[in-house]
Amino acid sequence: MRYYVKIYTYVGVAIGASHWWAVVEAGEGVEKVYDSLTKGYKSRESALRDAVNWFKREAKEGDFLLLGEAASCDPMPVLCGPGAVKKAANGLQREAEKIGRWEGDEREMQRICDRWEKLWEGVS
Repeated sequence: MRYYVKIYTYVGVAIGASHWWAVVEAGEGVEKVYDSLTKGYKSRESALRDAVNWFKREAKEGDFLLLGEAASCDPMPVLCGPGAVKKAANGLQREAEKIGRWEGDEREMQRICDRWEKLWEGVS
């Protein structure tokens, strides 16, 4: 199964806000399985580290943790998961960044996205 982690904050939006939190959602159905809002981390990195630690405790062998939105079909960083797929996925994410994603070469970005989708075919 693929899990997606998103990092949130009100820092810079709400007066006096100083904390960050992580939300982990499971699969295509976007079921919230973890939320660290009540912990109130002081940095993005701390909130992300908490989500990764949660995933390592709770995930099953073969599961993946991606940094981003379940609704996106664009390559995104894979933080945890089996090596070969994680390596290939992160390579595609780096390629997308290198070309400037959709603001850069749209045709090349579409090819990268097609490869991203193909990579995940057959992976739960």
